Amino acid sequence: MSFTEERCEGCGSKLTPGARYCLACYRPIGTTRETNVHGQSAVQIPTTRRPDPAIVFLPEVREAMDRRKGRIKRAMIAAVAVTVFLALGATLWTRHVRQQAQAKKAVVREEMAVHELTMLKDSLEYFRADIGRYPTTQEGLACLTRRPVSPNPAINQELSNWSGPYLDGIFEVDPWGNDYIYQAQDGGRSFVLFSYGPEGEASGRISLRVQSDAN
Repeated sequence: MSFTEERCEGCGSKLTPGARYCLACYRPIGTTRETNVHGQSAVQIPTTRRPDPAIVFLPEVREAMDRRKGRIKRAMIAAVAVTVFLALGATLWTRHVRQQAQAKKAVVREEMAVHELTMLKDSLEYFRADIGRYPTTQEGLACLTRRPVSPNPAINQELSNWSGPYLDGIFEVDPWGNDYIYQAQDGGRSFVLFSYGPEGEASGRISLRVQSDAN
């Protein structure tokens, strides 16, 4: 078997078989690309490189994003402010309506108390017209709807002219749930009748009052 002697294309020196460079002039041998088996194999190996997650924005893109975020933030703040305003308005309106209802209820109760006091006064006058006197403090307003009974025969004789009931119903309690206060005076020749009003007797202040015609 004979071998063809290879020589360098640059200087013509004899080349060593399998050499990649000329030992005389260090010129690359043309066959090195064909014998670069390792390089060719490396090209065929799949890469493990992953896409770079870093995103670089242009200045104008960054400014647009910042403006968009600012608009969203302002919109959220405005929405929260509107929600708070509406909730506050609803609370104030509910409180106003409740106060109006309470004020109206107070007026209605006071008007009812005035009406009942007037009715009781008239009934006491009817009682006096029949008996000749007003009820004693002990007899109270109850004698306007049922005839009182006394262990004293003289008083029972006096009450024989009782022609009640002088009221269609029992009105001994005012619209606030407290007792009307009846007090006979001058041995039954006069009386005062009053209510302490919504605050009751604890207030110590008479709210509504009527008295006999004899006063």
